[in-house]
Amino acid sequence: MPNTEDTLSGRERAMLNCIGKLDPFKDVKRMDYEKCWTEGLIVEISEEIDRVYYERMVVLCRTESTGDLEVVYTPLHGTGLRTAEKVFPAARIKNIFIVEGQRTPDNLLPTVNSPNPEDPDAMKMAIALAGRVEADITVGTDLDADRMGAAHRIIS
Repeated sequence: MPNTEDTLSGRERAMLNCIGKLDPFKDVKRMDYEKCWTEGLIVEISEEIDRVYYERMVVLCRTESTGDLEVVYTPLHGTGLRTAEKVFPAARIKNIFIVEGQRTPDNLLPTVNSPNPEDPDAMKMAIALAGRVEADITVGTDLDADRMGAAHRIIS
C-alpha cells in the first residue's frame, strides 16, 4: 500500500503545509453564525444532495438482494438515524429495528458511558435487541456517524 505522502500533488502538499502552520486557537477565525448566514457564507444542502449521496452509498456498497435480512441499528444518541432511515431502505433492507432508548440525539448519553460503537459496552442495548428479534446484523454509529461498529449473529 503506498504511503499517503506519495500520492499527494504539489498543491495538496502545499495546502497541508499551510494547515500545519496554523494554531487553531489563534489563527482560525470565528464568526457569528447569524452573520455568516446573512452574508451567504453558510449554504444548506438540499434533499436532492442527500438523495444523490444515499444512492451513491448504495452503489459503492454493491448491495445484493437482501431478502429477509434483519438489522438492528443504534445511533448511540447521535445523529446517524436520519441517514440510516434513508440508506437502509435505499439498499432494499426493509427489516430495521431501532434501539428506542438510543434513538434521539442526547449529549448527556443516558444509556452509555462512551458513545463509541467499537466498544462492546456501548452496543449492549443493540445486541440485546438483536437477540430478542433474532436480527442477522447489528450496526451502531458514533455521535456524528463517522464511525461504526457491527456485530452479526452466529447460528450454531
